[in-house]
Amino acid sequence: MRVLERMKGQGVLTDESGVKRRAAYNLQQIQDEIAVGPGEPPLLGGRKVVGTVLPVGEVGVWYTLEMSDGRKFKFFHYHSDGLIASSGPIE
Repeated sequence: MRVLERMKGQGVLTDESGVKRRAAYNLQQIQDEIAVGPGEPPLLGGRKVVGTVLPVGEVGVWYTLEMSDGRKFKFFHYHSDGLIASSGPIE
């Protein structure tokens, strides 16, 4: 696994009904690396976003986070401590 980017800051969290609120995030965009053999460069796998977004919304509900730099991505909380699972790349 390779860390491509670290992101930390304040953003805007929007739920499926369009309600917005402020949120703090601490995230990493990572990419899997698959070893193929000694001396060979790894194959690059999929990218994903991992980390936390607070405050925690309802677990299992989709949200969009707009980060302080204007980029957005969709995710859901899978644990009440703020851990997230993303649905794809950061836009």
